[in-house]
Amino acid sequence: MAGFPIKTPTAFELGILKWIVLPLSVLFIIVTLINITERRWECSRICKAKGFYSYFYIQRSRGGPEKCICITEEESKTGNLIPNGVQVF
Repeated sequence: MAGFPIKTPTAFELGILKWIVLPLSVLFIIVTLINITERRWECSRICKAKGFYSYFYIQRSRGGPEKCICITEEESKTGNLIPNGVQVF
């Protein structure tokens, strides 16, 4: 069998994984989720303050911009996946 032999990790390597890599990964996920939630709440607050019935928030993904779309009650009943509405950001 060609290739590199699999060696067992040392205690130092396991320590780096356990105390640095894993906590940083978890912290990154938590910060990302908090940021998405805050932006969704901001979208909701802006739309409610402008007197709209509801909102539609699209998070940033695959290089695309994030969007906050405020919608009226009539637009919410149309059943479109992405309503026309008024884009706030």
